[in-house]
Amino acid sequence: MADGNFKADHIRQSTGDKDVWLSPGSSMLPHRKEYIKCLQAAENIKTNTLLYAKTCDINGIVVIACPGHGCFALGGVANLYRGEQQKNVDWVLLQSLKYSNMDPEQGLLFFYDIACQYSVHFQRRIGHWLPIALDTDFAIGEILESLWANLNAVTLVMRMATLAH
Repeated sequence: MADGNFKADHIRQSTGDKDVWLSPGSSMLPHRKEYIKCLQAAENIKTNTLLYAKTCDINGIVVIACPGHGCFALGGVANLYRGEQQKNVDWVLLQSLKYSNMDPEQGLLFFYDIACQYSVHFQRRIGHWLPIALDTDFAIGEILESLWANLNAVTLVMRMATLAH
């Protein structure tokens, strides 16, 4: 399942690119440069007005997690730079599938609170990246909301921290 958390934002710092990145891409978040490069190359299909704060360089996170246990999927966490765009969710979904070693014959039931909107151009956006045999269905789900309550307590402290570490 997927969901975005807009309380996990980050206020733009004046130091810019002067920070030294200790271990980019080695934790929960993807390698920043690779992720941004893929987002820039992705087709941007407008679905609604993007809501984001101009004072923030990161407007939240998007997560892929197990709907039964709430465990975050490997490769399934990424920053949101300009609202909850479908290409951000596409990235974490594809990374999660890549690292999960899921058998395509199992199929994929994908829960998302805006699944009805997300599924409209799904095949056009990323169908060519999916395994041929993967049967995909969508359902609306809100399971991650309970996990955000715990994470949101930390976001207040992290909002002003350096992104480099």
